Order: sequence, then C-alpha cells, then structure tokens
Amino acid sequence: MRRLIIYILLFPVLVSVALWGCENKDTSQQSIKTDIKPIMDRFPKLGEIQKCVWSAETIGKQGGIGPTNYRLMGYVELRNTEFRLFLSKYKWTHVASDWKPTMDSKYIGTKPYSWSFSDEFNNFIKSSNYVGKFYLDTDNGVIYFEVER
Repeated sequence: MRRLIIYILLFPVLVSVALWGCENKDTSQQSIKTDIKPIMDRFPKLGEIQKCVWSAETIGKQGGIGPTNYRLMGYVELRNTEFRLFLSKYKWTHVASDWKPTMDSKYIGTKPYSWSFSDEFNNFIKSSNYVGKFYLDTDNGVIYFEVER
C-alpha cells in the first residue's frame, strides 16, 4: 500500500518532467546565419544574391522514425537586375497591411516594407519539395521567405 501511495505521488512529477522536454522552443533565440551559399543551393532561381539573413530549425522530435523536417525563414537582398526582372515578369498582389514576417526585420534593416505575393513567382522559385511562401518587397528589392521541407 505504501508503494502505491509513493507511485501516485511521483506520477505527476514524472509527467511534468516528460512534458517539459517536449515544450516548444523560443524562436527569438534562433541562430541567425548570413552565408549565401545554402540559400543559393536550395533556391538557385533567385539569381545572384547580394545579402541574406536566415534561420533554420527542425520541426518535430529529433530521433524519431523517418526524416526530420525543417523550417527555413529569412530575408534575401536581390541585385537590382534580378529585382527588376521579378517585379516586371510576375503579377504582384499586396498583402494585408497588418501582415508581418515571422522573423524580425531588424536583421536586414528597419526600412518601411511593402510586401507583395505572387503565386507564379512562388511556384517558380521553390521546388515542389518545399511548402511555404516567398514575398517580395516591391520598394526595396528584398525577399522574405518562410518554407518547410
């Protein structure tokens, strides 16, 4: 009987410890990367990139069965030639004025941004094994992306 009482008292503690390990991580502490090559390798149709700031994180529990998915988000500053080409080639629709990228824009600069979206551009830039969106700032030639694979 004494063992049963001890087990009953310890059960909530064990459950709390197990759930604490599964807790969502604070994305504000993600490591920010500035190397261009990984972004160019994944999205070569962006053309030549001047600057990029991005972050990656795994989705789900590592060590589980099957491959681990990951999420990429970041900003890409295009060369003026690529920016003008994308701007003229695709039909852009402004996104809602209250929409903001998940990743803080302080990493790329705090200019006023005018975000637009194009399904055609989105489908052109990312391959079919990525899910997510690419947005273009039609004033400054900056792309914001948030994709999962």
